Amino acid sequence: AGTYTVTYTLAAAGCSAVSTTASVTITTAPSASISYAESSFCKTITSSQSVTQTGTTGGTYSSTTGLSINASTGAITPSSSTAGTYTVSYTLAASGGCSAVTTTASLTINAAPSAAISYSGSPFCNTLTSSQSVIQTGTTGGTYSASPTGLSINAGTGAITPSSSTVGTYTVSYTLAATGGCSAVSTTATVTITTAPSASISYAESPFCKTLTSSQSVTQTGTTGGTYSSTTGLGINTSTGAITPSTSTAGTYTVSYTIAATGGCAAVTTTTTVTITAAPIASISYASTSFCQTVGVQDASQTGTTGGTYSSTTGLSINASTGEITPSTSTAGTYTITYTIAAAGGCLELITTTTLTIIAAPSASISYAGSPFCKTLSSAQAVTGIGASGGTYSASSTLLNIS
Repeated sequence: AGTYTVTYTLAAAGCSAVSTTASVTITTAPSASISYAESSFCKTITSSQSVTQTGTTGGTYSSTTGLSINASTGAITPSSSTAGTYTVSYTLAASGGCSAVTTTASLTINAAPSAAISYSGSPFCNTLTSSQSVIQTGTTGGTYSASPTGLSINAGTGAITPSSSTVGTYTVSYTLAATGGCSAVSTTATVTITTAPSASISYAESPFCKTLTSSQSVTQTGTTGGTYSSTTGLGINTSTGAITPSTSTAGTYTVSYTIAATGGCAAVTTTTTVTITAAPIASISYASTSFCQTVGVQDASQTGTTGGTYSSTTGLSINASTGEITPSTSTAGTYTITYTIAAAGGCLELITTTTLTIIAAPSASISYAGSPFCKTLSSAQAVTGIGASGGTYSASSTLLNIS
């Protein structure tokens, strides 16, 4: 390649030789190559990315619509370009007898990965044995992890298993690896695993006597914050579980302690039984307050609470179960009979009494020391009386004059 002078000479023929010239230029055919430092650029890059060009300079750069490119320098701006793959052309115009020359390079603008994750059921109860799926939107293909340790999670799907996890609150990360010129991306969601509530209740002193006016507390273990309830008739505080026997109707009740559904766990109810006992009441009496020692068995009349036992002081013949007395086998005297109902059902022992008297049967004998008597006796002849006094005398015939 270069510029040359071409000479055309006519030899002398009677005339002097003649020469004429022309200039000729040979030009080098243009050539070039272009490339970019990366074949892929992330759309998040806001700075211009320069081209590396070798060979003939002075060309112009172009590409299809969507790529932001400087036609003079070939620099591209990923952030203002549309994601896609482009062919960049570097064109040297026809010059010096040489045709136009175009060289190309391929590059890709990648959309930055983005994603969001969530767990619609959180918090989850640790009684759940089935896996709970994640809701993931955006770029797929990432991996899941959790912090701190203790959450049972599938790294590929993000599904968690509450029953095999430790109770606590976790940060679940979904990570998209660096690719296509874009940095790695992580997004997070919070997941909570809660302990299933449990509790037990009891009333240490049950049964309770209805005479108790003070509130009787419940013994509660486990999860607090529940409410107490029972069927109609039991005086119960729904917040504390304390019961008041004196304002309750006698009977046996089921007390329920309910912990409301919370933290993904269903409501829990535990129960116990409590009994309110009616205070015993009774009275006893006999047909008479006194009995002659000659009479047979006399029944007791008892009203109110049954099942008590009868007793009295020594000398009275009494049936401890029925209260029957036998005057004929008893010693004469006055007795206090006691009817005792043993302590039961939280109620104290009850004692009620009555008084009766066993009267000794009267007996007497009489005699006349001078009998027989002569009718001539004009003086009164005294009787000799032994035993009970106060009686009256009579004779079998009106012929006997007797006082």
